[in-house]
Amino acid sequence: MSSPTAERQATDSGVSEANRIHRRHTEINREDFSRPEVDKLRETREHFRAAFTAMADLYNHLESDQTGLPDVRDSSKTRHAGHTFSLQDARREMINEWMTAALGRYCGFLDAVIDGVKDEGVGGAKENEPASATSAASSGLPPLKKRLSHTSLVSTPNRKPQVTTPTQGADVPPLDLCGTPKETRQSSPAKAPNLDFPLQTPPRMQPFSL
Repeated sequence: MSSPTAERQATDSGVSEANRIHRRHTEINREDFSRPEVDKLRETREHFRAAFTAMADLYNHLESDQTGLPDVRDSSKTRHAGHTFSLQDARREMINEWMTAALGRYCGFLDAVIDGVKDEGVGGAKENEPASATSAASSGLPPLKKRLSHTSLVSTPNRKPQVTTPTQGADVPPLDLCGTPKETRQSSPAKAPNLDFPLQTPPRMQPFSL
């Protein structure tokens, strides 16, 4: 019969083994990566960092008042080649928080593989704080100045072509559906029958017989 101490040691050993297996499947084991793979990951990390930095700079610039892009309401300044180019359009089309968060997570993953840095941004982000913020902070990347507001991402209203119709006045004749002037025709009075030349019924033709 085993003693309580032996049972407790066996239980502790089982818990430790379970924790080790859990960490094995939830955390990165840097020893699984070969040296050539790590060298490739270093180059990949530079691309991800450059993309994150460029996107963060663009987002922060679009959120500032230094863009010079016209407001969406200035229709005479925004139309070009059948499209609208305004500050609101740029914020709506260029800013992608999902893409930024994904770049931040990948940067944290690469830091964990290459440098052994623990990334707290994926599962340990603070409440009401995007995961990309803490991932970027742990990777030394520039954070976004502020989270974009709903008003800054206003959608561009659909513009319908304006159809101008001429004013119906005394000098402008009314138009038909094809845009051509309608002629105002007055019905002429019915002509009285000419009694001097009354209509006569033609004679009936008799069938021809031999």
